[in-house]
Amino acid sequence: YKDKNGNNIGIAKTLKEFENQLKTIPDESIIYHAKKNHFSLWLMARGEIQAAKVLNPYNVKNYKSPTKVRQILIDVIQKFRNEQNQGKIIPYEEVAILDESNIISLSEGSLGGKGRGVAFINSLIYNYDFSQILPNINIRSQKTSFIGTDEFEYFLNRNKLYEKIYKESDYDRIKKIFLNAKLSPTLIRRLKIILKKIDKPLAVRSSGLFEDSLMQPFAGIFETYLLPNNNPDINIRLEQLAGAIKLVYASVYSKIARGYVEAINYKIEEEKMAVIIQEVVGNKFGDFFYPHISGVAQSYNYYPFAHMKPEEGFAVAAVGLGKYVVEGDKAYRFSPKYPTTDINTPKDQLKNSQVKFFAVDLRKKELNLLEGDTAGLAFIDIEDAEMHGTLKHCASVFNIDNDTISPGLNQYGPRVINFANILKYNYIPLAKTIEIVLDIVK
Repeated sequence: YKDKNGNNIGIAKTLKEFENQLKTIPDESIIYHAKKNHFSLWLMARGEIQAAKVLNPYNVKNYKSPTKVRQILIDVIQKFRNEQNQGKIIPYEEVAILDESNIISLSEGSLGGKGRGVAFINSLIYNYDFSQILPNINIRSQKTSFIGTDEFEYFLNRNKLYEKIYKESDYDRIKKIFLNAKLSPTLIRRLKIILKKIDKPLAVRSSGLFEDSLMQPFAGIFETYLLPNNNPDINIRLEQLAGAIKLVYASVYSKIARGYVEAINYKIEEEKMAVIIQEVVGNKFGDFFYPHISGVAQSYNYYPFAHMKPEEGFAVAAVGLGKYVVEGDKAYRFSPKYPTTDINTPKDQLKNSQVKFFAVDLRKKELNLLEGDTAGLAFIDIEDAEMHGTLKHCASVFNIDNDTISPGLNQYGPRVINFANILKYNYIPLAKTIEIVLDIVK
């Protein structure tokens, strides 16, 4: 940037710096550059062609004050930067924490296997226009931050943990050693800022280098912790979040992980751990927090039924948190292509219906994370969901007299979680959405 005499008064090396300096340079500098169309030329010369094209039609003569010109420039650059960043992993920036279209990097290093998958899905969601083919549903991802693998290595080195953990085989002792170690001050500072901005429950998830790889998926080997994140003291919440991160790191050295690594002829020291921090999806119902529906979907069905084809895939859904589905409890299995086709008879549906569900337990202000990944959760009866009003479109009633199932909760009788109002009567286009998303991702 120059003044009216052509003297340098500022240098911008990035679009962010360019925008920041636009806020502070003198009015005379704004007018000097605007009259000469420098802003558009500067962007064009540095490959920011789209932003340059947007700015090019603006003529300084059409605006009464330098303030108006300044604001137009800032608005255009901000809009362009936001569109440019959508669905991408961006370096830590406090103002970006609440923008769900970005993934925030809290430290350098690899994202790990699960992290790469999350980043791909996020990029797909915000760069593919799903609204054109799914106009009646809003596909989004939750607010997400990453801690790259550099922090894991720094954590082990700084706290001199390598020798301790290779000599130690007792996993409980390893977890205590990790909890007593310290994360880097920079990471702690950034985590505290996240907690100031997000007051919903948080999921702290593993993302090892080996995780979600094609030949060795490592599914369920490492830990995930769900934190209520509701203690009135932010320092206690910070301690809980830091503890969960440390225990995800410690899970690399669990007996299960060591055994799995040995079985596939890898070395445990080759594994590096990144961590994903995500806002939990759901709503508050009394003392609990959970989503109406969660589940998994696969693009290939190894057990097709009736007229279903293997390549049409399948889905499994349940009320409450997805941990219930992933751990193989009783849940509702269906074909996204044929959601009205019941795989089981009414009696079998009753027998295999969900009777409990996982929710974040908001009564737990204090946590003992050494209890395991359910430390912040409650495993409660499906009747509680009915009292919360969340079963309205998710359940049906089994009629004992004639062995039939009626959608909704208007009748007396045992509840069957089969999502009839949603899958059979299309209260929301869930089945169609899953079918299309599976096809696109595949």
